[in-house]
Amino acid sequence: MARPMHMTELQNTTAHATLRWITSVFKKHAIPFQINGGLAAQTYGAIRPLYDIDVRNSDFPQLKKLFSAYIVSGPERIADGHWELELMTLNHNDNLIDLAGTDDVQMKNGQTQEWVPLLCDIRKGMPTMVLDIPDLPVIPQADLIAYKNILARPTDLVDIEQMKRTHN
Repeated sequence: MARPMHMTELQNTTAHATLRWITSVFKKHAIPFQINGGLAAQTYGAIRPLYDIDVRNSDFPQLKKLFSAYIVSGPERIADGHWELELMTLNHNDNLIDLAGTDDVQMKNGQTQEWVPLLCDIRKGMPTMVLDIPDLPVIPQADLIAYKNILARPTDLVDIEQMKRTHN
């Protein structure tokens, strides 16, 4: 298993080029989006380079056309034991990117094992420099920590601790 790269190590890699590529497509076509999950956690100090980008479910038809050559799966409703949501996965230069719909997302509470709604508002994305790409909307840290606390998977708890250490 490959060692996760820290944010500074991601510059000048194919993963960095992929992030630059996909966000430029979103901006060019005025498609609202928000960086979430592992990459957002990494922006706040965690060390886990996953690409999760939130989009509106209503944008999936347009995204399917724009990214048809890169689609690995979806868009489709998935349920994996932790999440239930609309998802489309892309492969660009051997980098996988999950485009997650923000409508009707359910997540499993790690403490109670009950399914609860994730209230995600991509309009709240904080314009942030990610690598050397300016003004990418990133989920607010408080919102990211809140949902990671609810999920309470080991990975989420590690992310929270790393974010707290970096930003305290």
